[in-house]
Amino acid sequence: MKILIYIFITINALGLDSQLITKIPSKELLSSEQYDAKELPSGLTVRRLRNDGYFLAGDFWNKQVVVTDAGKYICFDSIYSSNIFLTNIVSIVQNLNGETTFTIDVFNRQSITNNNGVSILKTISSSGYISESKIRINENSVRYTVNNNGTKAETLNNTNYSFNIFTKYDSQWKPVSSIKIYGRTSTGEMDPSSFNPEIDVINKQIITFELKDGYIYFYRLTDSDLLSSPNRITLGSSQNGSLTAIVNNPEQALLNIQSSTNLIDWNTFKTIQNEPSLEVVIPANKPKEFIRAIE
Repeated sequence: MKILIYIFITINALGLDSQLITKIPSKELLSSEQYDAKELPSGLTVRRLRNDGYFLAGDFWNKQVVVTDAGKYICFDSIYSSNIFLTNIVSIVQNLNGETTFTIDVFNRQSITNNNGVSILKTISSSGYISESKIRINENSVRYTVNNNGTKAETLNNTNYSFNIFTKYDSQWKPVSSIKIYGRTSTGEMDPSSFNPEIDVINKQIITFELKDGYIYFYRLTDSDLLSSPNRITLGSSQNGSLTAIVNNPEQALLNIQSSTNLIDWNTFKTIQNEPSLEVVIPANKPKEFIRAIE
């Protein structure tokens, strides 16, 4: 006797309900003014969803969070800036009339860092994640000449440039390496400081949240009729005694088709994308096999 067992993940519920994903201390996502007001700001939204349940939420002008399907989360600043001022007295000259002239150079370096969280959401897994920051630099040097006639300013340098820093974090979410790249990014957006609010409606998830008891609670709506995952695999048989498994993929997502004989060791033997279905034939000489489809 040959046994073919297929595995798929679905949401079991009798009707519309909500499932708690995680709760995050509100101080980690809200500014001090927003926290004191004890209400959610209008800019705090769920921004992007991944097919496996991971999502990106937050206020683009303040802080954001990436949440995994297991409820773990990473909070980060969307935007922050720093300023450095350096003053150097170049010379102090006194003429025969007793008039003193001061020459002073003032250097200002302003740095603005943006992180839209897209790289984190794209890469986060049990192995770690990659974070991308866009850094804009403005450097300005001015020479001031001060005497009894007033102050004269002369611009010595005014430079603007930008670059991207990609930082790799390990499974403990600690930084392990980074690279600096000048030019455009590879996150699907021209610039990590930009924001496209569109959410892919093919992803059948609805995330909601509320503020209470000093926490922001994130929930996933569940419904067996409208929000359940499709039955990925249906079984059949052939004339020669072998079994067939039809992998259904109506949304034409990227699926890894895997097999196992012990539910521990899994082997990916086929990957499909942009295909509505795939037929898998299990030979008659195999006594037992497990098949699953992973998005």
